[in-house]
Amino acid sequence: DDEDFPALAVAPDGNAAVAWVSFTPGLDRDERSRTWSSAPKDFAFLAKPVGGDRLWLRTQRPGGAWSEPIAVTAGGGDFYKCAVAIDGRGRTWIFWSENTSFPTKPLANFEIFAATLADGKVSAPLQLATAAGTDLAPVATTDAAGRIWLAWQGARDNAFRVVERHQLADGTWSPERIVSTQSGNCWSPAIAAAADGRVAIGWDTYDKGDYDVWVREFAANGTLSAARPVANTADYEARAALTYDKQARLWVAWESSGATWGKNWGALDRSGIGLYRNREIGLRVLAGNEWLEPAAPVATALPGSRVRRGPRNLPVRRPEADTASTRKAGEEAETVGAVTYNNIARLACDRDGRIWLFARGREGTFQTPLGGVWMNYAASYDGDRWTGPTILPHSDNLLYNSPAVAAHP
Repeated sequence: DDEDFPALAVAPDGNAAVAWVSFTPGLDRDERSRTWSSAPKDFAFLAKPVGGDRLWLRTQRPGGAWSEPIAVTAGGGDFYKCAVAIDGRGRTWIFWSENTSFPTKPLANFEIFAATLADGKVSAPLQLATAAGTDLAPVATTDAAGRIWLAWQGARDNAFRVVERHQLADGTWSPERIVSTQSGNCWSPAIAAAADGRVAIGWDTYDKGDYDVWVREFAANGTLSAARPVANTADYEARAALTYDKQARLWVAWESSGATWGKNWGALDRSGIGLYRNREIGLRVLAGNEWLEPAAPVATALPGSRVRRGPRNLPVRRPEADTASTRKAGEEAETVGAVTYNNIARLACDRDGRIWLFARGREGTFQTPLGGVWMNYAASYDGDRWTGPTILPHSDNLLYNSPAVAAHP
């Protein structure tokens, strides 16, 4: 099976939980990838139905081994991402977005569901989103009072909004509340909780014709503050990651690239920036009402610009200017085509107050039949300097692989 979209949570007492989605294909992987010496007489074997998606959970007690995988759902579903959190009573909550139309209806409609694990038993699913529009990509955290907050991307009024629900004092769930403020589409929610009771939810939006990152905080009593722009230039700024440090300052990381990222890049026009090129990690810190930046830029601790090498990855050849070269005999030509490949940031603050930033980066010139190889890199910030990059073994995968991170108490 394919296993992806992990989610991770660690409680203040050290109990941990990890959830993920598995996919069972119709054809065995070896059967799909084998070569043929002659054309098969019958292609009926290609029609074998897939086994679909299934949600899994493993738990760990402090210092103990991980439990055996626990099936949260039956097989045969159609899921997109999941989240996990542990409430103040020690119950593990698992959240996921599920296509309720699958497999009988062609028009997908994803809804948000939840289940709890208590005494080794998984509860019946609880549907937390009931609006007519589709609901996707849940994220969850536990606040200082032990209440779980849940955010997701939901279609409301012909656009995607970021919405939230949270546990109330009696254990029930609050009514749905729209967090994002833009009229255009909003995507990729992120969430974090502070020790002083605040909760922050971030997202990116295409409201003004380019991707921007915004964030909004909730006070300990649930009061909603005004939305704040984190990165709001004409450039590409998306996929926020959040964490609070020991001083209750909010750290926000995101992907950034030029204004033409994802635009004007094809067979006839290459004036823009291709999807897999030129992405870096941006980082800001919100202290009260003031935006700050680390004393040293995070780029110093992540993989730097790399020249794309290899016959399949040569940079686009641009005609040289009609001027005489200024190089002297024996001097090397300047290297061109170097780009940065850092994306999908994750943030965490460890028990000693260090900030950890994880990002995916392209690793050298490794290639697979499906594309380049990407690895996770770690960098840590300890007051005035960054340490890194540190490559994480066994993290090789394709570009869009969304790792999970959490700090132990």
